[in-house]
Amino acid sequence: MADASGFDPSALDVDEVKVKVYSAIHTACDVQVLLTESTRFKEDLKAGDSTKKQVLREVEKTLNISFDAGKQKDVKTVGDVVDAARALKSR
Repeated sequence: MADASGFDPSALDVDEVKVKVYSAIHTACDVQVLLTESTRFKEDLKAGDSTKKQVLREVEKTLNISFDAGKQKDVKTVGDVVDAARALKSR
């Protein structure tokens, strides 16, 4: 529904999963690079396994999903987290 100025916030195409993943990364990491789906945890973010797990836990909490141990090991990039979270969210 549009407000008095004619702006309709429902018309915005916002990817909730991507926003939550990027937010979790910014919370857990000292991000010094522009995040893209190809950003790698170890190489680009200098994030170890504990930081990656912290990001995954935050994403699980905010999206009410659960990553299995195998999926956690498969995560190498930001896009991996986004794709896995989308798949779990759509179930």
